[in-house]
Amino acid sequence: MKKSPVTRIVILAAVFNAVILQVVARGEYPSANGAQWYSPGTATSGSTSNKRGVDYTSERLSYTVNPNNLTILNGDIVFGQYDDFVKQFHILSYPSFIYPNTICEKDIPRSHHHRRALHPRDTPQQWPDAKIIYKYYSDEVKSRVGPYVLEAIERWHLKSPFLKFEEVNVSCDDVPGQLTITSIDCGGCNANFGYSSTKPLYMNLQQSSDCKAPGLRHTGCYTDDATHLFGHVVGLKHQTERVDSDEHQVFSCKNLVDYDPKQPENCHYEECMGWACTFRVDKKKQVCGPYDIQSVMQFAHDMFAKPGTSTLEDKRNTGEHLPRYNVPFPTSLDSIQVCDLYPSQCTGFCGNGIVDPGEECDTGTNLYTDGCTPACKSYKYQK
Repeated sequence: MKKSPVTRIVILAAVFNAVILQVVARGEYPSANGAQWYSPGTATSGSTSNKRGVDYTSERLSYTVNPNNLTILNGDIVFGQYDDFVKQFHILSYPSFIYPNTICEKDIPRSHHHRRALHPRDTPQQWPDAKIIYKYYSDEVKSRVGPYVLEAIERWHLKSPFLKFEEVNVSCDDVPGQLTITSIDCGGCNANFGYSSTKPLYMNLQQSSDCKAPGLRHTGCYTDDATHLFGHVVGLKHQTERVDSDEHQVFSCKNLVDYDPKQPENCHYEECMGWACTFRVDKKKQVCGPYDIQSVMQFAHDMFAKPGTSTLEDKRNTGEHLPRYNVPFPTSLDSIQVCDLYPSQCTGFCGNGIVDPGEECDTGTNLYTDGCTPACKSYKYQK
């Protein structure tokens, strides 16, 4: 018997609701609203200015929005919910399915400490007692990515044994001050920057999926990715943000997957658009210690590049070589940077400012200009 149009609509609606309920029950998405890849929106504009006693800054960053409605800055740093994002940022262009778009930071007073904790350009808020409290969103997520997470934690323990990682019970609840690990398909590899006691924190480790958006990752996130993301979680930034990064590598903007030869100005520092903004350096941040091109926080040579090309190339006459793939293990310099973030917990290690057994000196910095090397060996410095 032929079904009427009304009957067909009712049947289709029932099937759709059943599918959504199954997806949520499996732990794939924290909410049915996360089914869309991007969420368009509007934002209030702001101007850059300096007022007495308050420092206002403005800069451009690339951003995407994942299926869970979280805004991702500079490729892999979780800012937070998109609704909060548009309240603090001025949108220059909206997300599309293919490429990230560009934002200009709205005036944010530096006195708002809880906002700064999730901004990739600012000093991160430290985890209390250097203890990262994490949980999995569901048992299924734990079975999918748990081995990669545990191996990444072990890698950090080898270099920074004072860091503590405490796993709590599986829960889909958003808990401020706890890192919830998810595995959302098409959600990418990303995590929060530093700690926040007032906001829930996230790490997503996407597994192989059918995502086909050019320029966006459509493979899985495994141990090396989790190791890099835990670097962000404890408070480390990308090496490419350092103001001296151009002394160690060459940025080839024309090889970006979203490069438009008709608009070369999109590669300029102050006028960047799209993925080019991910490679902007932090000119306001003072350099501390030598550049570590083998850091676990260093971009690989083909980050956001067109197939078969490189966005980062070796700098001539430096003797340094960019990693061809993600760096798997934290380096000694990575460990020293973590010590600088957690000096009270970093005892018995080079870089904690205390001369421990086996050390000739320990000035608590990464500088070569103070008579003590990053390996805590003394040497005579001559100006």
